[in-house]
Amino acid sequence: MEPRQAALRPDLLANRVVLLAGPVGPLTDTLGATVERWADPASLDDTQAEAEAEGIVARYGRLDAAVVDLGSVFESGANGGMASALDTGWRVARAAATKAMIGNGGGTIVLLAPSADLGQDARAAASGLANMAKSLGTEWARFDIRVVAICPKDSVAPGLGDLIAWLCSGSGTYATGCSFEPGAI
Repeated sequence: MEPRQAALRPDLLANRVVLLAGPVGPLTDTLGATVERWADPASLDDTQAEAEAEGIVARYGRLDAAVVDLGSVFESGANGGMASALDTGWRVARAAATKAMIGNGGGTIVLLAPSADLGQDARAAASGLANMAKSLGTEWARFDIRVVAICPKDSVAPGLGDLIAWLCSGSGTYATGCSFEPGAI
C-alpha cells in the first residue's frame, strides 16, 4: 500500500470544488474533488481572473479551495520572478475570494511558494507569500476564508501533496494566516 493511500482517504475532497492554478505538481490525485484548472495563472489579468472565478461559481455554485502554484510563475519570470509570483498570488487570491468565496460559504486559499533551494529571490518570494497569507488570513477570516502559504525548503519536500489535500479538506479549516515549511526539519 502506498503511503498516500494510508495517510489520506480516497474521498477526502469529495463534494468539494477545488481550483488548481498552475501545475500544482504534488496534487495529482484529486481525492474525489471536482477540479477546475488554470494552467497559466500568470497570463491572466485582473479582469480575466475575476471572470474565471465567476465562471466556477456559475458552473458549481461555489469554490471551496484554490491552490495557487507560484513556483512555476517564479521560475518563468527571469529577473522579475519574485514580483511575478507575488503579483500572481495576489491576483488569483483576490479573484477567488471576492468573486467566488465571499457570499458563497467561504473557502481556503493555498499559496504554494517556490522552493527555497532555488535561491535568495525564491526565499524572498516565499517570505512575501507567507506575509500575504498572514494578512489576508486575518482580513478575510470574517468571510470564513482561510489563507495559508506553503514554503517548501527544497523541491522534493516530502508530503507536499498530502498537506495541500488536507488544507483543502474540511479537516484543514482550522489553519489560517500561517505558513508551513515542508522539509525544514
